[in-house]
Amino acid sequence: MIRVCCVCRRIETNGTWETRTCLPDHQWITHGYCPECFAEAMAEVEELVGELTAGGGNGTACGVMDGQGGRCG
Repeated sequence: MIRVCCVCRRIETNGTWETRTCLPDHQWITHGYCPECFAEAMAEVEELVGELTAGGGNGTACGVMDGQGGRCG
C-alpha cells in the first residue's frame, strides 16, 4: 500500500518521503501526513488550543463540547 501525504502529496516509499509525479499502476493508496506536514499541523492545533484556553475560557470550541448547544457566553 502506498501512503500519500494529504497536504504536500509526497509519497512514502520504504520509509522515505519523496516527490513523484505519478504513482505505480495497480497499487492501493491511503492518505496520511508526512513528518514535516504532521509537525506543522500539530503546531497549528497547539496554537488553536492555546487561544481557546487563554483568557479564562473553558478550553472548548463554543458549541462543540461546552454543553451550551452552540450558544457562547
